[in-house]
Amino acid sequence: MTPLLRSWLYPLGFGAGLFFGARFLIQWYLAEKEKRSVAPAIFWKLSIAGNFLLLVHSIIQIHLPLALLQSQHVVLSWRNLDLSSHKEPRGSFRGTIYSLAIAALITTLFFAWSNPEWISAPYSQGLGVIPKKFSLFIHALGMIGFGALSLRFWVQWWNAEHNKASEFGLTFWILSLVGVCVASLYFFLIWDPVNLIGPVLSFVPICRNLMLLDKKKPSTSPSIFIFVGEKSGEVLGKKIIDALREKRNDLQFFGVVGPSFGTSVEKLYSIEQFQAMGVSRILWHLPKLIAHFLKLKREILRRNPQALIFIDQPDFSMRLAKSVRKAGYSGKIIQVVAPTVWAWRPGRAKKFAETFDLMLTLFPFEVPYFTRQGLKTICIGHPLVEDIPPQVHSESQLLALFPGSRPQEVERNLPLQLEAAALYCLENPRTRVAVSHSNTDYIAFIQSEIAKIEKKTGLALPYELVPFEERYGLMQKADMAIAKCGTVTLELGLHKVPTLVTYEVSALDRFLAEYVFRLSLPYFSIVNILGGKELFAEFIRSKPDASALFRTMMQVTQDPSRRASLEQELEQLRCHLQGNVPPTMAAQNAILSLLHENTSP
Repeated sequence: MTPLLRSWLYPLGFGAGLFFGARFLIQWYLAEKEKRSVAPAIFWKLSIAGNFLLLVHSIIQIHLPLALLQSQHVVLSWRNLDLSSHKEPRGSFRGTIYSLAIAALITTLFFAWSNPEWISAPYSQGLGVIPKKFSLFIHALGMIGFGALSLRFWVQWWNAEHNKASEFGLTFWILSLVGVCVASLYFFLIWDPVNLIGPVLSFVPICRNLMLLDKKKPSTSPSIFIFVGEKSGEVLGKKIIDALREKRNDLQFFGVVGPSFGTSVEKLYSIEQFQAMGVSRILWHLPKLIAHFLKLKREILRRNPQALIFIDQPDFSMRLAKSVRKAGYSGKIIQVVAPTVWAWRPGRAKKFAETFDLMLTLFPFEVPYFTRQGLKTICIGHPLVEDIPPQVHSESQLLALFPGSRPQEVERNLPLQLEAAALYCLENPRTRVAVSHSNTDYIAFIQSEIAKIEKKTGLALPYELVPFEERYGLMQKADMAIAKCGTVTLELGLHKVPTLVTYEVSALDRFLAEYVFRLSLPYFSIVNILGGKELFAEFIRSKPDASALFRTMMQVTQDPSRRASLEQELEQLRCHLQGNVPPTMAAQNAILSLLHENTSP
């Protein structure tokens, strides 16, 4: 390229600066309209134009670092334009290949240049008077500014790929401010007005976007985030959503739910993706859980719903709620189903009071643990009393097995329950066995375990498989049950089915529970806790064997008076679970009252 041609092309850099300044001015205008930081498609279109012109300018100026940066920014801007326009994305891998190819081309071009200087600008219309040599400190200052301005787009690109949406975050604007200030000083010191114009024009919009991000405005979006962490909480969550929609049909729901919600909730994840049980399982699935956690956090902050409703999984709920609070979320946060602070880690009550606005408990005795910490707490009663009418004892000779709803629960509890059932059937040949399952994916495993038991005992086990949705019909017909400790034992109690309670865990989890967390509850099943004595035999504290379960089942079968006494005591469960208002209506009133506080002046 001849010196004359370079001198005529050199002012093209002004066009790059104007494009860069215009993109931030337009973005600022749109951000003011929406009262939040936005990343419109026009921003990336102007960026591509500016990147290309500044790339040409950098070649004319013989500025290799600046040219390399612009070659990468062209690719990043193009990728963001895809995401902001909702087109089929070209893919991050392809973008990386393009970046490397262009960088290699630019580097080859500069090294092919005869006697390249660090910076050598042509004289053009009074411009391009940059000295050919200046101090190493000035070089370092410029590289810091370029590094910050470039890093912001790499960070933004990384987040955009994860969110599948082009958007700006706090890190982008902080790096922009640092980069603009340092780069402006650098271009001023070397007196490069062509490159100075872009940073100067973008300074005010960057500061304003930081103010918009920092502004903690009340949540006004007519939406609610809901997290259902357990299969047993799915019924309760569906009831609450249906009740809220009766009064507020403008509300939209999104979050983590099960299949029974249908299209009533925009599902980000299914319940099963969060069902890691026990310390060892959680450690194994930790990377996946962290990724899910971060996506939920981003969605909550992006949508800014009126409220967050968490059902079960209190530890996960606490961490997510605390994280979004720290990030600026100001809507209401509600926990339905209290953590068992009465059993262990009572300090959690204080932590919930610091972050949550409302606690809805299912049992009256839980309320004081949270109110004494200053958290508004209401006992709504247990919704099961709405679904399960008073029962009449069945004589069907059906043994029901409930191994759990999570995969690892089924894997650990089912073999023990099946072996005990087989021993019982050997003594009671007319007895049939029914296995409840919460997911059709478990059927193959259940059948394989039944085949193993049949081979071991020599008994052709008369069995049937019953879907989770039909469990109440099963309970109405069941003569006896073996169930994993959890909500299902309460359901069986309301159906007045004599039940044996199991809870098989790994050796590590059992060690931690006994020697680290030092769990010393008198009972683990909520039926026994409410009754104040062992109504359902528990096989939890030590690793049980099938023969122990079999002996207990035979005792219940051979003692009709014991069964009759148990059924009478189970009838009293309703007194502990039912309030003056139906539980679903109580939850509806409490949540709507809290939302009204959020919108009141």
